[in-house]
Amino acid sequence: MIYKVSYVIRNHPHPGAIMDLEEMPKVGDTVTLGGTRFVLVEVMELMPARGDFGFYHATCEPLEEE
Repeated sequence: MIYKVSYVIRNHPHPGAIMDLEEMPKVGDTVTLGGTRFVLVEVMELMPARGDFGFYHATCEPLEEE
């Protein structure tokens, strides 16, 4: 299955992105966009899967480095 994910970034000027993934996104995952790492704080299915495609929205925040 391919997961089409729309990333929206909170508290950061990055415009977000739409990407295809081979694994379903989940809260706590990290993603690198434009050289910056973000953590997923919310993931929701936008509509039921159709064929081999799932459609998701992920809200991200900048990852605070330890």
